[in-house]
Amino acid sequence: MRLCKKYNGILFFLAALFVISCKKEVLEEEKNIIEYQIDTVIISGNQILEDSTITSLTLEAYINKAYISLIGRKPDEVELGNALSILSVEFNIESRAVFLDQVLSNTNDFAKKIFDAEALRLLNGADTSDVADELFGLELILQNPSYEDIWPQVNYEINRLTILKNIQLELAQEIATIKDLHIVMVNNRFYDDINMGTENFVVSTFQNFLNRYPSTFELTEGKKMVDEFEAVLFLSIGASKNDYLNIFFNSDGYSEGLVVDVFNKYMLRQPNSGEIITFSQKYKAQGYKSLLRAVLSTNEYAGV
Repeated sequence: MRLCKKYNGILFFLAALFVISCKKEVLEEEKNIIEYQIDTVIISGNQILEDSTITSLTLEAYINKAYISLIGRKPDEVELGNALSILSVEFNIESRAVFLDQVLSNTNDFAKKIFDAEALRLLNGADTSDVADELFGLELILQNPSYEDIWPQVNYEINRLTILKNIQLELAQEIATIKDLHIVMVNNRFYDDINMGTENFVVSTFQNFLNRYPSTFELTEGKKMVDEFEAVLFLSIGASKNDYLNIFFNSDGYSEGLVVDVFNKYMLRQPNSGEIITFSQKYKAQGYKSLLRAVLSTNEYAGV
């Protein structure tokens, strides 16, 4: 009997130890769960950057590239600070578009950059001083009566060169568009000297803006129209050089050519067919700056 009580006491003691041990394990487990949940709450909602230095360099590289691409210079300290304040919050397409509007608000720099680039491409780099020199020489001819027979032609050339001289300012004032600039760039004595003759003129416009050679029909009709005979180009009728320019630069091919040019300049590649359709529609609906903003705000251009 005494042995049985002693045995029962031992069993009770062991059972108590087991219960205490289990309770301790449960408490430890609950503690671990609580600590894990606390850790989870602390981490949740916070995105730690892998390396803020790399992020800063990426932002500044994008800012510098956009400024140089659009206005031909790097931002000053104030412009850089403003750009970082826009892009540091969230570096996405929307914030980039806001930033690019800020860059494009430098209308004088933008106009000069575009004019210089297109003059280099289309006029062998002729600048405003070259235009002024040409105008001075032509005005001297008007003062000499011995050249009276050619004064009408001289006045015609003076008018075209004056428009060329003024186009950069009008672009800066947003009176003129990229289309107006291109029409003026191909309608002056500099362009005529580079692309002499009607056929060369027609071929050059197709190659410079549509990135292709005209078809036999397009070449024939284009030459007729420029030489002031009635002709059909892109399903439109015209009978003068001005008609040719208006029809050509209002064509879908010109809009698509602008997209190709922008991609070649800023993306360093040819756009695919879908991009040509999408971005040419953007240009036709909202203008050239909207096209630039749309392309330069992409992840591809931003390098992310």
